[in-house]
Amino acid sequence: MNGRYGRMLYRSKGALISAILLAAILLVTGAGFILLRGDVATATSFSGTMIPPFSLVHGFRDVLGTDLLGRSELFRLIVAARTSLAVAFSAAFLAAAFGAALGIVAGFRKGFLDTIIMRLSDAIQSFPSLFLAVLFLYIVEPRIENIVILLVVGRLPMFIRVARAETVTVVNSLFVDAARCLGASGWWLCLYEIAPAILPTMLTLAALEIGVLMLVESALSFLGVGIQAPGVSWGIMVSEGRDWIQSAWWLTVFPGLCIATVSISCNVLSNWLRLATNPVERWRLDTDVHAPDVGLPAVLPGI
Repeated sequence: MNGRYGRMLYRSKGALISAILLAAILLVTGAGFILLRGDVATATSFSGTMIPPFSLVHGFRDVLGTDLLGRSELFRLIVAARTSLAVAFSAAFLAAAFGAALGIVAGFRKGFLDTIIMRLSDAIQSFPSLFLAVLFLYIVEPRIENIVILLVVGRLPMFIRVARAETVTVVNSLFVDAARCLGASGWWLCLYEIAPAILPTMLTLAALEIGVLMLVESALSFLGVGIQAPGVSWGIMVSEGRDWIQSAWWLTVFPGLCIATVSISCNVLSNWLRLATNPVERWRLDTDVHAPDVGLPAVLPGI
């Protein structure tokens, strides 16, 4: 990130706090991946079950309490973050990549190819997404790879439609006409002229979708068709703790807070990214650049 974007992020307090929270979660997740053993989330201790948070009965591992099997809630949250974040981030950016490619082709080529791509998008969007997800995951094994594929397919129509709309607007721009006059081929125009022009919109939409996809993955895990044990995700932790919500609130509150924090932070950052990457709206974030005064002066000369 260059200095100008850094200054704009610093001046936008909501986006700055969201970026710090996301960076902290990613840092803790990365550190846990390096420092924690693979079985730390499943290690049981029947001498320390249902320990409330901040009691530190067995040391730092119990700072967020333990569950019915004596498993550390802190360690489980860190390990579960790997799964939840990996699924949400990979699905969002894969959907953005494939959706942008199909949308650019549909908007640039038009004709029969445009009709096929848009009808395929309509067909995917016509099915209730949650019902389709549950049906698909009952048929195939609910592994992480299958869940990512399902989420990518389910979110493709939105990316295709946005990319196509942006392409139809950009394809008639002067810089595209100039490249065409210089002999650029269709593939060159799509890859080096149109794709960079719609990239900010796709990145903004992908950042917004990260929070949505995390909620969808959590809902699937909550329904029992998502990540399966001994795997662990934030959605599974909420599902496992729902029967103990009155006596052991921390089993659902802490993973729920993690899901909410990532979702809200991604929403706030996507709004900041939309403004920061738009030259027309960027002045709202950059106090060094003011909106041009296009109206009449307050006092006209000679009046």
